[in-house]
Amino acid sequence: MRYLSILSIILVAIFVSSCMGGPGQETNIGGIDMKFLENQPTNLIREDANFLVGVELTNNIPKYLDGSLCIYDTPANSFGGIQEPECTLLHLSPAEIVNDQKYPDTQLIQFPVSGNSYTYGNLAMGVSTTNINAKLTYDLKTISRAELCLKRDPSVNIDGCSASSVLAGNDILADFAPVGIEMIEYNIVPEGNNNRLYLDIHLKKAQEGEVISEDNGHKVNLDINLIGTPSTFDCYPSSTEGIELIDNSRVVRCDGRVSLGRQDFYYDSLAISLDYTYSTTISTGAIPLKRKNEKI
Repeated sequence: MRYLSILSIILVAIFVSSCMGGPGQETNIGGIDMKFLENQPTNLIREDANFLVGVELTNNIPKYLDGSLCIYDTPANSFGGIQEPECTLLHLSPAEIVNDQKYPDTQLIQFPVSGNSYTYGNLAMGVSTTNINAKLTYDLKTISRAELCLKRDPSVNIDGCSASSVLAGNDILADFAPVGIEMIEYNIVPEGNNNRLYLDIHLKKAQEGEVISEDNGHKVNLDINLIGTPSTFDCYPSSTEGIELIDNSRVVRCDGRVSLGRQDFYYDSLAISLDYTYSTTISTGAIPLKRKNEKI
C-alpha cells in the first residue's frame, strides 16, 4: 500500500477540509464507514480532566482494506489537547458473506494510541469550545458487473436481446462503496468481421468525502473487461491517466472491438473496476470547555 503517499495527502486534506463546510458525526456511504464512540469524547470537557477519542470503523467491502486514521482539534497546542494530527495506520478485515448475507467487519480505534489520555489546561478567556475531527483515508478497488446481450447481427430481431439498452439499479451488481456506477448505456454496431461495442458509463460519488490523488486531483482509475468475449476498450477521458470527477460525477465514453464468433447471440458479463483513494471526515461539532474557575 501507498502508506507514505496516503499520509502526505492526509496532512494537506486536513488543512483543506478545515476551510469547508462541517462534516457530520458519522458516515454511511460504503467502503469504510466511521463514527465516534459514545462518550469518547464526552459532550463537555473540563480543564485538566482526562479524555479519550474513540472511533468505530466498519468495512463494508469483502476484502482487506488498508489506510490511515488521523484526529485533530481546534484549540492551539498551548492549551493541550491533541497536539498535532495524530495518525495511525489501519488494516481492516473484510466483510463476510454467508448465504448471500453480508456481515461488515468493525474495528475500534482509541486515541491516544499510546494508551494515555488528553487534557486541556491553561484555558484563556475566549477558548470555550473544541471541535475534534477524525479523518480517514484509504485505497479502494471495487468491481461492478452487468449482464449484456451481445448479438452478431444487431439488425436481427431477437426477443429479449436488444442491440442497445440502458442498465441501472439492480441491473448493476456492485459493492457498497462511495464511488459507483449509476448507469450504463450500451450500443453494439457491426464493423467488418467484428462488432464494436459503445459504452457510456455514468460514475457517481457520494456527497460526503472526496476522491484524492497524488496530483491534487480527484481521479479514479477505470478498467473494463468482457468476461467471456475477447475485447479491448479505449475510453474518453483516458482511463490510463485517471478520470477526474467533476461535481461528484462523470460520464466515461468507451468503445471496443468485440469478436462474437459464430453464435447469433449470447449473454456476457461486463466487469468494470474502479480504483481510487478516498477520504472522509467526521466531527464532534463544538464541545464546551469548562475552565476551573467557571461556575458549574
